[in-house]
Amino acid sequence: MELDRLANNLRFAIPKELYQLEPNKVTLFVPKEGVSQLTIITLQSLLQYFRFLYRDNNVNLFFFPTENEALIDKLAIRIPRGDGAPDKVVIGTWETAAGFASQLFGEDVNTIVEKRPKSPVQGRIRISATNLPIVIDLPLKDNPVYEPTYFDSGSYDDPSMGMLQKRPETDKERKDLVDKYEQKFRKMLWECAYLGIDLNINGIVEEVELNKTKTEGYGLSLQMEKNKTSGVIDCKVFVGDGLEMKVTAVRKAVYLAFLTLEDGLVIEEATPAFTKRIQNIYRRLPDREEKEEKEGGLLYVDYIQSKTLRGYMSDINSAIAKLVPNGLIAIELSIEGLKEGAFRVMRSTPEIREQIIKAFNL
Repeated sequence: MELDRLANNLRFAIPKELYQLEPNKVTLFVPKEGVSQLTIITLQSLLQYFRFLYRDNNVNLFFFPTENEALIDKLAIRIPRGDGAPDKVVIGTWETAAGFASQLFGEDVNTIVEKRPKSPVQGRIRISATNLPIVIDLPLKDNPVYEPTYFDSGSYDDPSMGMLQKRPETDKERKDLVDKYEQKFRKMLWECAYLGIDLNINGIVEEVELNKTKTEGYGLSLQMEKNKTSGVIDCKVFVGDGLEMKVTAVRKAVYLAFLTLEDGLVIEEATPAFTKRIQNIYRRLPDREEKEEKEGGLLYVDYIQSKTLRGYMSDINSAIAKLVPNGLIAIELSIEGLKEGAFRVMRSTPEIREQIIKAFNL
């Protein structure tokens, strides 16, 4: 069960510790305060078991101190594949000794189990062909998914990411910012020229100027209806008159959770408590997604990694931008914040926060 929970969390992001593993070295993650006597005794039994399987093996064990509780007391090895393929990482527990040995020595797990020692293996070691370790591919360096993940606030690749630029306070800051955006704009135009496409620049400018004048009819409101039998809450989010934001239940739960935060949230500092709040809201919404109800889904993780959370925010902000053509108002309705600063919904109010907290018993 413990290993299953770790596998579920790895579905969302890979801890940076796994990237720090040295290739082909059996490693045990240990707490920074030291290794217990019981662990030392178990390790001795494990190495004796490996020695029994292959008399000529010379497995050295390395300790990796960490504060990541999900990794403590887990065995791991990083196995390079070569030819540009991602490395393989095997993560196991004492109960997956045979499966770990199968990956370590490159032999079928059933063959490993058949070599069971005549005398019982001491300690917490279990020899089984069904208790298997986690095996994952470690994404290449140009495709990192481990935490913490940072995004370039100057990127125009995803304008809905929710990353605001700090407003200039001096003439020099304003000039530097103009130069920066003009350079980005030129770069984008040259890329379009390379691709052989033309942008209607004048039309875009006219559209933006026109939408700046459209300020009426926008605002944040919630419409909730509770099913007295099931307790399910049909919550509709409106960003204007008749403008309902339609997103999946998970994304709606994320948005509602952000609406409850008066001071916002620093994404890289998101706590399990915030994930719990999202889960509690999600459980009460209709149209939940089947994949989130099963192993590996939202309800089976201890916390949502920042990369995943930013992906949800991007989808939410894109949905709002499609409904609200006035970008200045759309920003206030979206989940926005400065790089490495707190993200929040500017249009949230004490009344809206109280409405959500009371309805979902948060």
